[in-house]
Amino acid sequence: QQHSNSNVNCMRQSRNTATTSHKHQQPQTAAKNIHNAVVRVPINVDNTTGPGGGVPSLFHLCIGRITDDFDLYTDGLDETKVAEYMYLLTAFDDYLVPDFIIQNIIATLQHKHKLTPVALTVLLTNSLSSLDLSLCSNKVTNLIALQIAKRARNLLHLDLAQCKRVTPRVFAQMASSLPSLRSLNVAGCATGVTDDVLVLLLRTATRLQNINLRHANKITDASASLIGSLLSDTIEKLDLTGCSELTDQSIQPVIARCHRLSNLNISGCWDVTDAAFEPLRRFNVTDTATATSAFTCLDLSVCSIGDRTIQILRQHCPHLRSLNIGGCKRLTDQAFRGELEDSSLPPADTKNRTHKKKQKQAKRRQVSVPLSYRFASRLERIEVTGCVGITYHGINTLIQNCKQLQEIHFPENVQDKSVKKAIKLLPSLRVMVLDNCVSVTDKAFEPLVSTLPQHAKLCSQLETLSLRRCKIGDATLFSLVGVDESEGSSDDDDDGDNVSQSEATEEEQLEALVAFSKSRGGSSSSSIMSSSKKQHQQLSPPRGRKDRPSGRPSPSKPQPAPQQQVLAPLQQATWARRLTKVKAVSLRNLYLEECDAVTAAGIAILGRLPRLHTLELLRCSGARAKGLHALFQEQQD
Repeated sequence: QQHSNSNVNCMRQSRNTATTSHKHQQPQTAAKNIHNAVVRVPINVDNTTGPGGGVPSLFHLCIGRITDDFDLYTDGLDETKVAEYMYLLTAFDDYLVPDFIIQNIIATLQHKHKLTPVALTVLLTNSLSSLDLSLCSNKVTNLIALQIAKRARNLLHLDLAQCKRVTPRVFAQMASSLPSLRSLNVAGCATGVTDDVLVLLLRTATRLQNINLRHANKITDASASLIGSLLSDTIEKLDLTGCSELTDQSIQPVIARCHRLSNLNISGCWDVTDAAFEPLRRFNVTDTATATSAFTCLDLSVCSIGDRTIQILRQHCPHLRSLNIGGCKRLTDQAFRGELEDSSLPPADTKNRTHKKKQKQAKRRQVSVPLSYRFASRLERIEVTGCVGITYHGINTLIQNCKQLQEIHFPENVQDKSVKKAIKLLPSLRVMVLDNCVSVTDKAFEPLVSTLPQHAKLCSQLETLSLRRCKIGDATLFSLVGVDESEGSSDDDDDGDNVSQSEATEEEQLEALVAFSKSRGGSSSSSIMSSSKKQHQQLSPPRGRKDRPSGRPSPSKPQPAPQQQVLAPLQQATWARRLTKVKAVSLRNLYLEECDAVTAAGIAILGRLPRLHTLELLRCSGARAKGLHALFQEQQD
């Protein structure tokens, strides 16, 4: 009620201000007064509820009513003649309606599928500063684009992603009419964005900060190279994903001159090599103040870069936070382990003795820059998927030097020991992707069942875990929940004595698991040993504890209820008392596609994860309906 009252007062104040200012002031001055009087409300396309599902505000109710009856404003107007009758629509005069109100109306009409070309033309005004038409790209035609160029000349942010019906001629006319643009998104407009359009845009909008040219296949080095010369002081984000015609001739000037560029995406630019990143070596490695490369996010996936590029980034990009080098098959372990030659050494000259002497003196002072990771303290995300040349040694060096990583995508040839090291040395890990890592088994997650104090908080912040097509089984799921089944292995004792084993079917183990966990009050989970090499699971006492000391009391065994007679085999297993705290307490997303070794018992134990939100079990042949039923009983969310 207080929120609604404040909105009412603001709307009354804005109405009074608009009335007085419109009579005695110019329209542009009146708009400034309205902008200062009205509280800027965030866009909410669902006007039936307020923030968090509460009562909607008066502002959102008004926007909803306007959009419901918007056909009253455009009734009888033709798309081709709407511009001739605009003087009759005084409700949408320039500078009378604030731009954020128009943005809310456009966004709500898109959500309700009621945004027509006529309605969009009516809403275009010179006071509009931001326009996003990506949700109705199929309705944006040449006529709409011409109206944008004519009636919205003060746009700062324009999003025309996937607007494929606009031709290059109209794109060129629109580019020459928007000199105030700060951000432009034309991703997917491969047919409309050409070299001529880009050159005209760069020469008109000289203050562009963000350009998205994703999949603009017709752009070549002739136009892209001008970005480094015309936008060297303003460009901050540049997306050239899928621009396969670009080479080092266009990327190198951008890296050399755009000193404010922080986000660069050249994924899929096949012909970009190490030469494009050589300009980064102009920064002095020994002086932190001059090593001011502004790169914070780099996507170099599926490029032709080699080890030298990664070595340059390691030493000259201290602010780098995200790095994607997936699919770069020329990379090897030397990218993370090798040393970079000092750029201060003079070039070799076999004929000039003076150069030879200077080179020898420089080599005595410093032969090479020592192995360093200048981005180690800030790198949070790295993706090395598809880098078949990077082995355990390269991944090991990366993990040891970048301990602030929060997201890591492993290559397909990763082994268990690399995953173990990541679990132990990356306390802030939130996302771990192991898709198609066929060498990863249950042994990779053994540190989670450790009772050592230093391993108490392993994977406590892990939110997303992807194990698609890995060779993991129920043991991994038990480790995430906190059940230690290492003592329940069926291996022989060290003394060579045989250990008695009790067998149970999968259905019996599942029912025993659910019943035993309920008998413990729901605070912990029982343990069922599973093996992918056998069709049935085996229950055995812990190794090395066949004879319990006489002075140590044996644990009490709860008596099974008559309807839970199948619980007896589980309770007779002494290793079932081994219960630990849930490790992956923050895990929300778990992907187990084609993990055939996962059975119903493993699925049922996942109900103990307190925050589990998404579970993928596509083509898991071991998953049974009983496991899902037990999961749904404990995990309602």
